[in-house]
Amino acid sequence: MNHHKMPIVLASVLSLLCLQAAMAGELLPSIAEERAGSEASEVFASTPETTPPWPARPLMEGNWQDLPPEEFAEVMQKIRHHRAAPSRYLIRRNEWSVPVEPSRLRRLPLACYDNVALIEGELEIPGVQSGVLTFLSHDRGITLLNGQRGVEQIRQLNKWNRPQLTTPEQAVTYLKFVIGTMDPGDGNFRVLEEAQSLDWKTDEDRAAHAHLEQAIRPVTMTKKEHDWIGEAIIQYKADLYRAELSLSLNGQPNMLDDQSLGSNLPIKVRRFFEWVRYDAW
Repeated sequence: MNHHKMPIVLASVLSLLCLQAAMAGELLPSIAEERAGSEASEVFASTPETTPPWPARPLMEGNWQDLPPEEFAEVMQKIRHHRAAPSRYLIRRNEWSVPVEPSRLRRLPLACYDNVALIEGELEIPGVQSGVLTFLSHDRGITLLNGQRGVEQIRQLNKWNRPQLTTPEQAVTYLKFVIGTMDPGDGNFRVLEEAQSLDWKTDEDRAAHAHLEQAIRPVTMTKKEHDWIGEAIIQYKADLYRAELSLSLNGQPNMLDDQSLGSNLPIKVRRFFEWVRYDAW
């Protein structure tokens, strides 16, 4: 294995999934101010036919869909219920410092879980780069995916909603979800599956790195004995890697090998403001 920084960081974060001791603290910080269902309808009614691009690519690639007004209101109700619940430390409405609420929501059902969906909301913050907030919607409410605690949050979810990893689709979905949630503190990871997954600074940069785009392929997973084995193209900050990974049936991923494809590339990377994620050079 090549000992670049990304493989070392990724392997370290992946290993945390198998720890038995849970981290202390509340898993569900607050998300947004209260919003009435009728207001959700007004937001969608005023949305133009051609909607502007999101300020960040999704946490993971997949068939994302914008929520219609009635489902928007349902998700916001779950947020209100969560924020009103007591916390061991503070009232949850005081735990998140960005005083705005999502202007729109998009959803990706996670085939690797029973009735769990990945939800992202766009936050337009006056005077600050607009961004995206990511959380899970499930039978017990919502879970905000805070980057540096993402691995612990997945471990807690797996305790009561065991990942379903019997098909290649479920294994691929879970692997992309786990890797996309990880944030070691200096920028998180992203699994790439198509050439259009990268945003280059200029057309000249794209042309000069055409060989990298040609190397990007959808994640593949093959069952071997009791594990899934697969290959993925992973972006870590402005670097690209081809990684071979294994995934056990209980949801523990491990990195087997890696190859550096390019470093310090002129591409957009994920950045954060408070809990909010956005893409920037």
